Amino acid sequence: MGYLSRFLARGYTSTITAEGHPVLTKDFNGTTLRLVSKLYVGDEDEFLRGAEAQRFLNSITKDLRDPSVQGVVLRNHAQFRISNLFDAKTNPNKLMLDGACRSAWDLKTLRRKCPSCLFILNTGTGRGKLNNDAVITVVEGLARQLEWQEIGAEFARFAPSTSARIQGPWTPPFAEALRVLGEREKSDLQGGS
Repeated sequence: MGYLSRFLARGYTSTITAEGHPVLTKDFNGTTLRLVSKLYVGDEDEFLRGAEAQRFLNSITKDLRDPSVQGVVLRNHAQFRISNLFDAKTNPNKLMLDGACRSAWDLKTLRRKCPSCLFILNTGTGRGKLNNDAVITVVEGLARQLEWQEIGAEFARFAPSTSARIQGPWTPPFAEALRVLGEREKSDLQGGS
């Protein structure tokens, strides 16, 4: 639970829900940000197994369907196809921040399953710092009512090495970005001949 200390150092207060979940709260000029942490016990490699894995998946599904939950943040291994949890009962306009390894690989499927949802996903290997930086920048930016482009720019300033690994509403679609980069490279090669 080392991530909790990171938020407490940023001025968040911590309480506990009736179910025993830590809650981080901070006010941003009249907008109260409330982050409920649900913790799961993994095996020796921190993978979720059996009943604990099912509890995790059930909780995500419930949050995706709950209109009072505006966003879901995942900090886990890439052992589940999170796109399988999106169905016709998913609440529209949900924010999903998934820092698991290569979660962006499912972006096309996720956008098809929930066109109105906003996805912030990892293009490479996940790690705690990347997840913490992304969560802080995104949720605090939204609480301060910044536009997505402003959040992306702030993320690049706040955490340049980790922001480059995140695909979000401020970045072009990954496949489109690769196509543009390929065209530029081809153009540069032709111009240099």
